[in-house]
Amino acid sequence: MCEYFPRLDFVRCLWLQEKALVVETEIGDREGEADCYEKLGEVFESLEQYNRAKEYLVKALVIRTEIGDRKGEAANYGNLGNLFQSLGKYHEAKEYYEKALVITTEISDRKGEASICRNLGTVFQSLGQYNKVKEYHEKALVIKTEIGDRKGEAAGYRNLGTVFHSLKQYDKAREFHDKALVIRNEISDRKGEASDYGNLGTVFQSLGQYDKAREYHEKALVITSEISDRKGGAASYINLGTVFHSLKQYDKAKEYLEKGLVITTEIGDRKGEAASYGNLGTVFQSLEQYDKAKEYYEKALVIRTEIGDRIEEASDYGNLGTLFHSLEKYDKAKEYYEKALVVTTEIGEREREAVDLGNLGTLLLSLGQYDMAKEHHEKALVIRTEIDDRKGKAVSYGNLECEDRSLNMVESQSLSPEQKSSARFRLVEEDEEVISSLSLCCNFFISPLYDLFEEPEVIIVPDRSFYKVPFAAMSEKEGAEYFSETHRIRIIPSLTTLKIIQDSPEDYHSNTGALIICNLRVDWLPPLPGAGKEAEMVERLVGVPPLVEEEATKQIVQFVYLPLPAVLKGQWCGLINTMMLLFEPWKYKRGSKERGQVWERISESLNEHESPRFTVNQKSIRDHYILLEKEQKYKIREEEKASGIAPQHTPFDESMTEII
Repeated sequence: MCEYFPRLDFVRCLWLQEKALVVETEIGDREGEADCYEKLGEVFESLEQYNRAKEYLVKALVIRTEIGDRKGEAANYGNLGNLFQSLGKYHEAKEYYEKALVITTEISDRKGEASICRNLGTVFQSLGQYNKVKEYHEKALVIKTEIGDRKGEAAGYRNLGTVFHSLKQYDKAREFHDKALVIRNEISDRKGEASDYGNLGTVFQSLGQYDKAREYHEKALVITSEISDRKGGAASYINLGTVFHSLKQYDKAKEYLEKGLVITTEIGDRKGEAASYGNLGTVFQSLEQYDKAKEYYEKALVIRTEIGDRIEEASDYGNLGTLFHSLEKYDKAKEYYEKALVVTTEIGEREREAVDLGNLGTLLLSLGQYDMAKEHHEKALVIRTEIDDRKGKAVSYGNLECEDRSLNMVESQSLSPEQKSSARFRLVEEDEEVISSLSLCCNFFISPLYDLFEEPEVIIVPDRSFYKVPFAAMSEKEGAEYFSETHRIRIIPSLTTLKIIQDSPEDYHSNTGALIICNLRVDWLPPLPGAGKEAEMVERLVGVPPLVEEEATKQIVQFVYLPLPAVLKGQWCGLINTMMLLFEPWKYKRGSKERGQVWERISESLNEHESPRFTVNQKSIRDHYILLEKEQKYKIREEEKASGIAPQHTPFDESMTEII
């Protein structure tokens, strides 16, 4: 009966169903009574009164079971599964769907069986069990095709496209969404057509093809406007807003997201309203309007808590965590990350659970709690391995920085006002741009040479900005193991260095002991950010305490640690090279008096410690400054530091900064 009333007239519908229930009960029509209970459950679910919805759906189920209505019983189990899925209670949803599947299979209800298989696929996707997801969506597609349900067949292709999108197999995702779109056009399903255009838009967005993404989302928007599908139109506005956000066109992003917010509020689409608030929060965070970002994240969180959307509730906690993390309010960040983790663990959303563990690991690293940070990143890696999230595994390996790479796990530093003015928000764990860059680099560096790697050890001599390429985290080909899992990787600063090492006799270098010098005290140079924490990590690895600041005197090093004074000269030369990296170039303008004085001091310091291996002149230092000014905190090639050669700054250098 409710279908004859406007979508939002739930109160009127509720009144009619209650009247109908009274009549059906009085005349003893048990089947009609069950129908009324079922309809009431659906109305209360639409009103987001989930406890009342469950109460009426269970009453309907009891009656169906008593009167032996097997098909109705299966439908009630399915409706209860839908309810628990909406609440993020995926294990309970799975239980009810499986009961429904048993019945539909026994009574040969092929259409109902396909519907339940589809729902089970959705639940397993939320649980991160992608093999099961694919299995059930394929079963649903086979049945829909066999019974000639073209609309259901299109939905099956769409669902499989969504699965492959989640697995980041974007070519397969696009293939299935295209198949769905073809059928929608053939059967003139315009609403489904708009949905498929939107799904294809999100695929192109994940691939970083933002112009194509925008094109498809705009096609979806045109159709939703023509058929007066306001909910679909709001989704298109929100999708376009996220595209403009990715393009860093924040004003346009804000404009489209606000349009989506207006519509979702007007039509009572609370889930869409929350999505609009959440996305607007990320825009304001990108604009460094942190109070506004917090306000919108909290609005999204309130709605999702009220409607029981637990999976997105966890996302809001995570967003608030990243906001406070970026503001260096670590206690608040930790509080929200932990709340997010509690939710994702409770509902069994394993992919996001790994994200929350990774975020906590990164935060604990900022707090200097290295053992706890490592533990959280390892837990994230275990989950991602179990659910076969290959891109997520790459992130975890990068966070763990296995073996010597752990030296890069330095503390997040406070930014100067000048740096903060140019800093932009980036999610701690989930960053499609990074994933896209890794895939691009894999195609550049690994795939063309894969057949040439005959030995297990690979020596890489990076040039210029190629130092920023995370070779270990790349896959040799799509679906393969990571490069670090199949080969031993050695990074050498130059071919000259490699030759010296290989030509040296075995007893030339000391094989015992270690000397760690950190932040050599120089009054007019600031300490290197994070160097102290890095030295502590090296100490834990090699068991040797570092010499820090004033402890690193020439006398202590020469007479306690180094038996040969000649060795000290080489060490001192290396320290001078390091001091050049300590200088913060943004403090002095080009051509200023202060800048000239700095160069004079560096030159004087270098000339005081003559070394045949280091030629000092103002040009080399000035070139160094130019390089540092462009690259700022990124690594510099050793031979560039020694010779003062300033490499050309290419567009590829810019792209490499996205990987770090």
